[in-house]
Amino acid sequence: MYKASAGSGKTFRLALEYLKLLLSKPNAHRNILAVSFTNKATGEMKQRILGELYGMAHHCESSDVYLEILSKETGLSENDIRQKSAEALNKILHDYGFFNVETIDSFYQRVLRNMAKELGLGAYFNIELDNQKALKEAVRALIQSLSTDAESLQWICKIIEDDAANEKYSKSIEKDLIATGKQIFEEIFKRHETEIKTFFEDKNRVDDYVKMLYLRKKSAKDKLEKTDAEDEQNQLEIEINSCDLVLKHLRNMGLLSDISKHLTTLNHEQNRFLLVDTSALLSQLIGENDTPFLYEKIGANLNHILIDEFQDTSDLQWKNFKLLFLENLSKGYSNLIVGDVKQAIYRWRNSNWETLNSIEKEFYEGAVEVSALNTNYRTDSTVVNFNNTVFQKAIASLKQRFETEISDSRQDLVEVLSKAYADVCQTPKCKEIKGFVEVRFVEKNGRKSQQAQAIVNTMLRLQEAKIKPEDIMILVRNKTHIPKISEAFEAYLSANPNLDEETKNYFKLVSDEAFKLSSSSAVCLIIDALRTLSNYNDPLAFAQLAYTYQSQSRPNFNQNLTDFFNSYKLSKDLKKQPFHDYLPENFTREYKPLQKLPLYELIEKIIAIFSLFEQKNQHAFLYDFLDCVNTFVSQNGSNIENFLEYWADELQNKTIAINVQVSSVRVLTIHKSKGLEFHTVVVPFCEWGMDETRFEQLVWHESKQHENWFEQMPLIPLNYGKTLKHSYFVTDFQNETSKLWVDNLNLLYVALTRPKHNLLVLAEALPKKSEKLRVSNLLNNVVNPLIEGIFQEGELVPSVEKHEETFDGNVFKMPLKTIEVPFSIAQKQPTFYLSKDAIKWYCEMQNQPNVETHGRASLPNNPLAKGLLYHRILAEIRHSDDIENTIEKFVFNGFILENEKINIATRIRNLLKNSIAQDWFSKKYRIFNECKIVNRNVQGRLEQRRPDRVMQDENGNLILVDFKTGQKYPKHREQIREYATLLKNMFANVETHGRASLPKITGFLWYLDTNEIELVEL
Repeated sequence: MYKASAGSGKTFRLALEYLKLLLSKPNAHRNILAVSFTNKATGEMKQRILGELYGMAHHCESSDVYLEILSKETGLSENDIRQKSAEALNKILHDYGFFNVETIDSFYQRVLRNMAKELGLGAYFNIELDNQKALKEAVRALIQSLSTDAESLQWICKIIEDDAANEKYSKSIEKDLIATGKQIFEEIFKRHETEIKTFFEDKNRVDDYVKMLYLRKKSAKDKLEKTDAEDEQNQLEIEINSCDLVLKHLRNMGLLSDISKHLTTLNHEQNRFLLVDTSALLSQLIGENDTPFLYEKIGANLNHILIDEFQDTSDLQWKNFKLLFLENLSKGYSNLIVGDVKQAIYRWRNSNWETLNSIEKEFYEGAVEVSALNTNYRTDSTVVNFNNTVFQKAIASLKQRFETEISDSRQDLVEVLSKAYADVCQTPKCKEIKGFVEVRFVEKNGRKSQQAQAIVNTMLRLQEAKIKPEDIMILVRNKTHIPKISEAFEAYLSANPNLDEETKNYFKLVSDEAFKLSSSSAVCLIIDALRTLSNYNDPLAFAQLAYTYQSQSRPNFNQNLTDFFNSYKLSKDLKKQPFHDYLPENFTREYKPLQKLPLYELIEKIIAIFSLFEQKNQHAFLYDFLDCVNTFVSQNGSNIENFLEYWADELQNKTIAINVQVSSVRVLTIHKSKGLEFHTVVVPFCEWGMDETRFEQLVWHESKQHENWFEQMPLIPLNYGKTLKHSYFVTDFQNETSKLWVDNLNLLYVALTRPKHNLLVLAEALPKKSEKLRVSNLLNNVVNPLIEGIFQEGELVPSVEKHEETFDGNVFKMPLKTIEVPFSIAQKQPTFYLSKDAIKWYCEMQNQPNVETHGRASLPNNPLAKGLLYHRILAEIRHSDDIENTIEKFVFNGFILENEKINIATRIRNLLKNSIAQDWFSKKYRIFNECKIVNRNVQGRLEQRRPDRVMQDENGNLILVDFKTGQKYPKHREQIREYATLLKNMFANVETHGRASLPKITGFLWYLDTNEIELVEL
C-alpha cells in the first residue's frame, strides 16, 4: 500500500507498478484489474501505461525516467526492458478487451451482466445509472397508490402539518419526497433495508413504538417540572432529547420503506437493475467463500488488483474487493492500494476513509506492506513547508480540543485523528527556497464581509506580479460564494470602464456554471422554442421565446420594451398568437409542420430557423446538446413534454467539457479541484466550521440487539447537533464529530495543496469571542503573530511563457490541437418520404411489387386511386373542423404531396357541401369510423365487417354510411343491409337500459365521384 500525499507522484507510481507486472510477463494484462473512480482517471491511467510502453520500446526521450527506475527496481537491462515493452504493447493492442483498467462502476456492470442468471434477472435487463430518474418514478407510484386509510398518507399529512407549524411551506410534496427518498441509496440503509421493511409492515408494532416514545417524553417532562435535583434534571432532559430525535425522522423512515418497495416493484416490472444496488447484491451473493465462482463468472483469472484513490471506496465496495484480495494473497500474488486519508472529501457519497486508516487490521499480520510517498514533486518549497507546519499544529490543536470539549475518554477517536495525518510532512523535490504564501484576515464592515473587495485587490496585485489570469484559480468551499465574487468583479469593471483588455481579463470569471448547458444562449432559445411547440395556447412561452430571440439578435432591444409587451394586448383584438411579429417568419409559418417532426429533426430545424450556429462561442454547447438529445430519444422516444421535464430535472445542469484555455480567472469548488494543480491558488472565505456539513447531516444509529428501549427500530436517523450531544446517542455524536473534523480538515488540505507556486488565503478576521471551531482558528494559531492581520512568506512567482511542446515521436503523447468543426444542416429537403402504409398502398394502386417514389410529382393517374384516397381521408375525418389536420397527416405519411394538398382539401370541402353530408359531419353525433364488427358466419367461423361510418344521435338511433367510388352496383345496397343486420343483432344481445325498443337504423351509400347520396331501404 502506498500512502500518497498531494503532489507525491501517485499516478506515476501506479503506472510504474503496472509496468513492472507487464515486464515480468508480457501478457499479464489479462490477469490484472486496475480500478479508479472516474472515467477521467481511468483514461489517464490507460494513456500513461500505453504511452510509456511505446516510449520505452521506441527510444522516446520522455520515457527515459521510467526506463531508469524500472531498470533499477527490476534488475533488467535497458535492452530487455525495451524489448519486453514492445512485446507487452503489441499484446495489449491486439487483446484490448482484456486490458482491464476501468472504473469500479464499469467493473460492477461487467460482473452484473455475467451473473444475471444467479441474480434472477432476465436476459435483456437494463442497467439503470440514473438513480434520480428511478427514484422519481417510485415516488410518483407511491403518490398514485395513496388511499385515505394508507399509513403513508397519514405520515405525509403529518409532515406537512409539522412544516406548517414551523412556518416551512413547500411548493411540491413530490420534490420533498424525492429529497427524502435519496436516503434509500445510502449503503447503511441498504444493509438494513430488509429489517426496516419488516418493521414498518407491522402497523401495530409501529403504533406501539410511537406511543411508547410519546409516553416516555411526557413522563420525563412531568418529572422535570417537579424536581430540583440537577443530576435528575440532566437525565430527564437527555430522555426528552432522545425521544425528540427518534420521532423527528420516524415518519420519513416509514416513507423510505414504502418508496423502496415501490422502486423494487418498478425495477421488476421494467426488467431494470440499479447500478447503485450492485455492491449490496454482490456482497449478499458471494458471501464469504465464493470468490473463485465470481472470477469464473466474470470470465477472468485475476492475479493482481490495483485500486487508485482507495480512500474513496465505500464499505460494501471494500467488502467485495477484500475477498478478491484474500484470494490473490492465498495464491501468492500481490495487490496494490494507493490512497491518502488527507484527501478523503467524499464521505457524503458513501466513501469511508477509515478503511484506509486501519487497513493493516483487515488482513493477517505481515500481509500489508505500507510505504509513504513523502516527496512533493509539484509544489515550491515555501508552500510545502507552510503546509507541513499548518497541519502538524492543526492536528495537535484538534486533539487537545477534542479531549477538553467532546470527550476525554475517547482516546480511540483521538488516535484516529493522529493517524490520519501521521504522514502529512513532505519534502519538496526542489531544494531552492521558492514560492509564496499569504494568509490575510479581513475585518468586517458592520455585518458585511469585505472579502469580495479583498479578492479584487488580490487580482490587481497578481497582475502587477505578471501572473497571467489563466494561471489563477479561485477555490471556494461552496457555490454560494461564487456570485459574491462575480458581483465584486462586475462592480469593479463598471466603476473603471476605461480599463485595458489585459486588465479586464483578471475580472472575467469562468466557472463550471459558465459551462452548463443552461448557460448557453443558443440552447436556452431551443428550449424556449420547444415550450411554444408543446403548448400553442401559452402566451408566456411565446413571450419568452420572442424576448430571448430579440435580445440575442438586437443588442439594444432591452432599452425599449413597451411595444414588445403591448403586442400581447393587441393580439387579443387581432385574434392571433401574441409576439409573432418578433419571431422569424419561417418559425410562425411552419409552426404546425414543426410540431409533427421527430424531436431530433425538430431541434435541427430550430437551429437552422434561428441561425444558432452563427452565434459566437455556441458550437460546443450545441454539439453537446444534440448528443444529449440523441441519447434521450434512443431511450425515451420523441415526446417534447418528456424531454422538457428531463431538461428541468437534470439536463440543464450538465456541464460540457471545454479544452480551450481562455484568458480568464477560473473558479472551482474544492471538491471539484481534487486531483488538479494550478500555478496560483486563491482561497477566499476560508472560514468554514470544522463541524460543517455539505447537506443536512444525518447520523445513523444502528440498533444493537435492542439493548435499549429506543432501539426497536433497526436503524435510527438522527440530526447532528448539540441536542444529539445531550442524549442517549452521545457516542454517535462523538464519532460523527471526529469524522466531520477530519472531513473539513481534509477540505483545507486539498485546497492548500493545489498550487504549484503561489498560495493566497483570505478569511474573515476572528471575533474576540468565538465558540465555534473554524478552519480560520487553525490558520490563526499557526501564523500568529500577525502584522495587521497579514502573514506573508516568500515572493510571488510570475507566470512563465508556455512554449509549444516538443514532440519526441510518442504517438500516445501527441500534443492536442484545437480544430474548429463547421456545422451545417442540409437545406435541400427530400421531395417525398413515405410511411410503410403509403408504400404498400402505392404498390397496390399501380399493381407493382415496388414503386419508385422519390421523384414522383403527382398521385397515380387513375380514377380508382383518387377515389380510394378520398375514401381514406373521409374515414379519418370525424367533424368538418378536422379537414386541415387530416390532410396534413396524409402529407406527413406520404399519401399526399405538399403541392397536392390544396386541391385535395378543396375537393373534400366540396363533398361536405352536400346538404345531407353537412349534417353528418356536425358535432351532434357520436362517431364510429371504420370500427370492426366481429361475427360468426353459418359455418361457425369468425369474420370481420367494417362499415365506413356509423353515427349515433342523442336518442341512440344509428345512421350507417358507406363510401363508394366508381359505378353503382346492387351489391352495394346488400352490403349496407348486411351491416344493418349485424348492428341489430349487436343491440339485441345487450341490455337496453330502459329503452322501449331497439334503435332505429338508417343506411346510406355515398358515391364520391358524383357526390350523390342514396338512401337504402333496410
